[in-house]
Amino acid sequence: MSHEGIRRRVWMNAERDVEQSWSDADLSARPEVVAWTLDADSEGRPLIGAIEYVLHFERGQEPPAHGFWSLVMHDERCLPTDNPLHRYSIGDRGTLTFESDGSLDLFVANTPPAEERRSNWLPAPRGPFHLVLNIYWPRADVLSGVWLPPPVRALDDWPPRAR
Repeated sequence: MSHEGIRRRVWMNAERDVEQSWSDADLSARPEVVAWTLDADSEGRPLIGAIEYVLHFERGQEPPAHGFWSLVMHDERCLPTDNPLHRYSIGDRGTLTFESDGSLDLFVANTPPAEERRSNWLPAPRGPFHLVLNIYWPRADVLSGVWLPPPVRALDDWPPRAR
């Protein structure tokens, strides 16, 4: 809702002697998109296309959005990266394949993964890159900081081992 729409709504409610709830009036203060830049793996190493990565979401822990979410690939200059699929982002608007336990694995690498994982593959450049996870019209868990994106893990470190 636009700022003007909120002002008009507050004015109409005041005219009718109806109390305006703070949550309705506060809609304009909520961000339309929340974004995280992911530029290192779970060990703190910079992301590089020569390594295969996985971003694992447990069942029901995908990015919580009223709208939609996307994981976007950028090269070291923050530009889209050319790739044979012309795929520059992946998200809930695409055809993702969930694991049998309901979890979701997104694969990020310069080389294609096995055929059964390609629908969840975001092609990476050969060199350094970073990812941006965008959540459009985020849910309350995102805005409060309760939900955070999982770490990007090197595929050779997946699944995580007990230490």
